[in-house]
Amino acid sequence: ALVRNHAWATPNISAFSSAASHLGSNPIPGKGDYILTNWLPMLVQRGLGQTRPHEIVRLSLLIWAVSMVTISVWVARAFGTRAAACVAVLLALAPVSTTTLEWLGQPDPFTILAAAALVLARRRCVVVAWGAVLGMTHPEQGVLIVLAAAIAWSVVESAPVTWKTCANRAVLGTAGLLLGRGALEIYFRVNNIALSGSRWSVFTDTIGELAAHHRIAPGWMLYAMFGPLWLLIGVHHARASRSHALDRSRWRWLLLGVALGLLGMLLTFDQTRVFSLVTVPVVIAMAIQISREVQWDYRELAVVALIGAALPGVFTAGKVYGAKDLPISEFVDFVKDGRVPGGSVDAWAFKPFPFKIPGT
Repeated sequence: ALVRNHAWATPNISAFSSAASHLGSNPIPGKGDYILTNWLPMLVQRGLGQTRPHEIVRLSLLIWAVSMVTISVWVARAFGTRAAACVAVLLALAPVSTTTLEWLGQPDPFTILAAAALVLARRRCVVVAWGAVLGMTHPEQGVLIVLAAAIAWSVVESAPVTWKTCANRAVLGTAGLLLGRGALEIYFRVNNIALSGSRWSVFTDTIGELAAHHRIAPGWMLYAMFGPLWLLIGVHHARASRSHALDRSRWRWLLLGVALGLLGMLLTFDQTRVFSLVTVPVVIAMAIQISREVQWDYRELAVVALIGAALPGVFTAGKVYGAKDLPISEFVDFVKDGRVPGGSVDAWAFKPFPFKIPGT
């Protein structure tokens, strides 16, 4: 994943740093202060004393790596090592690794782990607990993630997938999400924090720009939804169809999860990032389903990983951006001691992504 995506800091890393350094207050009043709802990652950063921009990025990279390992081990224990290998390869090549690594400092590593846990957790109380984590990490995306995870969980279970099983699972995740968001609201009220903006207000204020935004690079936007996974999914379907092992019913349910990701993408300017986070549960379920339908050899999976690594990671936020735009040496210097060319962290972090901020 690091080979094909490189790594970089999110363009608004200074805002995240200010928020983590001043818990209990609103140090960034204005339309962008909705990032204070990403409370749990900031709490972890403050608790570990990692609140400067380069420290947040470094910690974010570590948590991403820990999340990937945790998910793979969890899948191995529940579904076997072959399923775990498929999950590891698909997550490494999925655009969610691209957007997470190229915008380090966002709450995405926490979101990925919570989204995966909602698929893999068996006990109801654990599902509720991870829903609460999601509610304190990114409650808006969490609504769609909970629904996608309910579908993904139903697909990976051995019983037939029904609307009832999906709904029952979604209720548990939603209960946790509301608990987490409720805890966040209590935090705001106790500390007299009033947000000037919200992600919903950004959407309503800029809705007129969305259609034009999505027309900038529609082909790249379509490719970036799954990146090299498009090829893997196509090859798998061809192999599984020939051996009559393809469970079309379960794949149709997974398409519904993809539709939830599309909905999230069409409502936001962070196209690939939002789609890829909402569909983390779907990618995990796809990997498990692939391992069940075709006995992919470990050498075949290694070849897939190598081919995918040769394709630079790209994502769209209107225009297309990718690993080729990210100078590795500058990022390494920044992670080591916070040094950046020119001295301004914001200007440096924004340099590879010259997009127009919505509403400006």
